[in-house]
Amino acid sequence: MINEPVKLQVLVSTFGTEGATRMAKHNFPPVAGVEYIVAWQLPDGDAEIPTSLKRSDIRFVKTSTRGLSVNRNIALSAATAPFLLIADDDIDYTEQGLRNVIEAFETNPDADILTFRYASEEAPKPYPAHTFEWKQAPCNCYISSIEIGMRRESILQSGIRFDERFGIGGRFIAGEEDVLMTDAHRAHLTARYLPITICTHAGATTTERHRHDPSLIRTKGAVMAHIHPLTWPLRLLTHLRRHTHDNHAPNSTSDSNHSQTTASAPSGPNHASSAPSAPNRLSGPQYALAWLRGAHEYYRHPRQ
Repeated sequence: MINEPVKLQVLVSTFGTEGATRMAKHNFPPVAGVEYIVAWQLPDGDAEIPTSLKRSDIRFVKTSTRGLSVNRNIALSAATAPFLLIADDDIDYTEQGLRNVIEAFETNPDADILTFRYASEEAPKPYPAHTFEWKQAPCNCYISSIEIGMRRESILQSGIRFDERFGIGGRFIAGEEDVLMTDAHRAHLTARYLPITICTHAGATTTERHRHDPSLIRTKGAVMAHIHPLTWPLRLLTHLRRHTHDNHAPNSTSDSNHSQTTASAPSGPNHASSAPSAPNRLSGPQYALAWLRGAHEYYRHPRQ
């Protein structure tokens, strides 16, 4: 490694011995000015770091905790570099992609949070071709954790963290990105999307894999209660109407509004066995009940 001050730390979350083994199979290249912090949850006991990951630019932080957002926050607490990038253990980076992240922060000095794109042949995600501010995001845009870059000083000053009720292993199986971005907006942070591809990720997201699972609909209710505390009941009626319309549409295989209500966390650490295969579509009353349960649980179990 070239001896250069660390500008960017990639915050990798992983779980169990299989998580580190999976990370060793993917590409986390040595890049001057880049360090990897691996928050490694080992609730069942210690494990040996894979030989290929025993590098001077990779630092492991082992804990016995559970929960993806808990792990994200552990990584944030361990970070020291000016620029941070949220990551999972099943991503492939390139040297140029990581250099692009550094350059993006250096050329957007007013941005506290920058979000990027990832490539996927198996489950391609549509992205806008133009830059935009997240407070004025185009319709149907949703965010995934591995797209999020942060300016560490801004995060420290604002005090925002991942809400540990959300994300795999938490009370709600997804939605942590939506909640984080809402908290960033309320903290008056500038969050900007740039049409720059920084990595490759294979496989479907949590939302895609569990789209019609009651646990995900419950999560949508909780996310909406956080984002829209005054109007979420009215929004439930809107979503219920769309859900009912989709149920009666011929050959309908997708929820037309899923992308606006719950963010998508890529499969990977703490994700792979999170829930059974998604059941058939819920009826209107089942959908409404799951949503209401989520909102109720959100208020019943406040953030710690």
